[in-house]
Amino acid sequence: MTAIVSSPARSWVGAHRVFMFVVAFAMTLAVAATFAIVLLTSSSSSSSTTTNAPAEQDLTDTQKACELARVVGC
Repeated sequence: MTAIVSSPARSWVGAHRVFMFVVAFAMTLAVAATFAIVLLTSSSSSSSTTTNAPAEQDLTDTQKACELARVVGC
């Protein structure tokens, strides 16, 4: 009787360990992916803001006025 009872308990413990390993691996993968996405988006947004805006000293008076008025396509 002892062999019949201990076998399901051992299989449950083994399955539980495998399940916990899979969950830990999935969480690690999710954290790594989130970290990579944050790094990629922060580096691309900071580089795009510096390259798109021309230097203020290179703008003409009309362009400065348009920029101050926030007119699109001026």
